[in-house]
Amino acid sequence: MARLLVVDDDPAQLKIWGLLLEASGHQIETAETLSLAMEKLAMSEPDILLMDLRLPDLKNGLTLIRKARESGKTKIMVLSGWPQDLEYLPEQKFVDRVLAKPVRPNTLLRLIGELALGISAGYCIFLALL
Repeated sequence: MARLLVVDDDPAQLKIWGLLLEASGHQIETAETLSLAMEKLAMSEPDILLMDLRLPDLKNGLTLIRKARESGKTKIMVLSGWPQDLEYLPEQKFVDRVLAKPVRPNTLLRLIGELALGISAGYCIFLALL
């Protein structure tokens, strides 16, 4: 399963998504603030960053997207009540998936699985080349 960093400034949403993802077998770290998310992103290099876009404002979300893309390995999935906020911004090209809130849990798990499979497939191809 995948290692995820889940970032949302709403503690209730953070807890719900964290519990769901842990119950599905993923390794989870959570962060409620941009500064904590940046710290955890640098320390743990997760496979997938699952984040709200407004932390609590759009500027913070965009900062986190840019930082996550710097690592090159972390896939980025954005959950947002305002997904159109990303439509014409340069950061859109860094995001692997954008989902409008509310998101059905089975949809979220399926898309995380697809991203994780891509990560695993790339790792297997790398190993085969050794």
